[in-house]
Amino acid sequence: MAAAACPLCRKARPAGSVSSHLARPTTPLVARFTAAWTRTRRNDHSCTATASLLSNCSASRVTDAGTAQQPLRTAVEAVTPLWDVVGLGQPMVDFSATVNDDLLVRLGIVKGSRRVISAQQRAEVLQALENTPYQVSAGGSLSNTLIGLARLGHADNCLRGSGGFQVALAAAVGSDTLGSFFAAQSAKAGVAILEESLADSCTGTAIVLTTPDANRTFLSYLGEAHDLQLSAAAKQAISTSRIFVVEGYMWEAGNALATISAAADAARRNNAMVVLTAGDAGVVQRHSQEFWQMINAGIDMLFCNKSEAAALLGRPACTAEEAALALGPYCKIALVTDGAHGSYISAMGQLYSIPPCWTSHTPVDTCGAGDGYAAGAMYGFLCGYDLTNIGRAGARVASAVILRQGATTTEDEAVKLVLALPEITNGQQTSRMDVPQLQNQIQCL
Repeated sequence: MAAAACPLCRKARPAGSVSSHLARPTTPLVARFTAAWTRTRRNDHSCTATASLLSNCSASRVTDAGTAQQPLRTAVEAVTPLWDVVGLGQPMVDFSATVNDDLLVRLGIVKGSRRVISAQQRAEVLQALENTPYQVSAGGSLSNTLIGLARLGHADNCLRGSGGFQVALAAAVGSDTLGSFFAAQSAKAGVAILEESLADSCTGTAIVLTTPDANRTFLSYLGEAHDLQLSAAAKQAISTSRIFVVEGYMWEAGNALATISAAADAARRNNAMVVLTAGDAGVVQRHSQEFWQMINAGIDMLFCNKSEAAALLGRPACTAEEAALALGPYCKIALVTDGAHGSYISAMGQLYSIPPCWTSHTPVDTCGAGDGYAAGAMYGFLCGYDLTNIGRAGARVASAVILRQGATTTEDEAVKLVLALPEITNGQQTSRMDVPQLQNQIQCL
């Protein structure tokens, strides 16, 4: 497998591997708020903990006392990969462009709309963009989140020797050129693709047209319709993961309910945390029954924005705060975002109001803001942040994504974000809870 150099420590690492560094000695990667916290972590080599000494790498794992520590993996774990996050989502390739309103009018597209288009319509839109600069990237809602999370984990690893995160997507990309592009971009970011490509299949695409007022129009070509199925490798990865994330868009696939329910049940049996993202309000409206069936079966974390939460609750006029309060009793942690108004987190019988992370720059493209929020929040969760700082980490990552075109956190942004995260807590190190604290809190739920 081809090697890619870490942008910080310059060590070569296999494409598709998040990190070749050690896990943070004092901060466990979270599994489910249960005894799974004690599962062992990877034993590799470590970067120095400070940016000024990134070129000096250490080959031994060191405890707080400075003594060498033996590998923590058991004989079984040495041959069985433990994934930090496995996501079930739809792989897409994003075409992102900034356009004037005139182009939308000429193409007969309503600004701000979301439409599913045919392959022919996709070709027509791309032809209309022939003289317009546009960015091509591996995309899809959950893919954006996983790529952002993997890059944050790798930056944290290189800066602090934390070990990074093992991240994978349980999805089959198309056998076309776009599928190869998606797989290569994902591997470069540190996200493994667990499924084999289907023969003669096409990769879905999302054309995101952003007007100067930062309004987004989505034109999605979903590729060829296939029933949702998971290979033995994907099922094994889900069973050995710490967090299993399901993208709401997956309810659109055939056989989705049976496949997703079985995968979530397997994750729960193995003490993995089950996370659900809403996708968009239209998906929630079309598949409200499936959403609630999964929620009632037991999920640990729910990500949605105000409109998605309102659709899920059947209360179009409710505020984000009201939605978070209403969803709180149905899952352990409910996170409801509300754009420039911030977000709300309902957990453990309490409601947390998280302000937005303001910058001096004007937003350029709000596409991917919610995906970035989820990446930042899960990064904070895996690092052991408290609930307030989980929300702040999400807000900080979302604010970085909207300052340029493209829906995914870049490697450079990930480094800056990891360095900046202590600053969002009044200049002090971000608060973290130890294992007993988290376990005791969850037992109260």
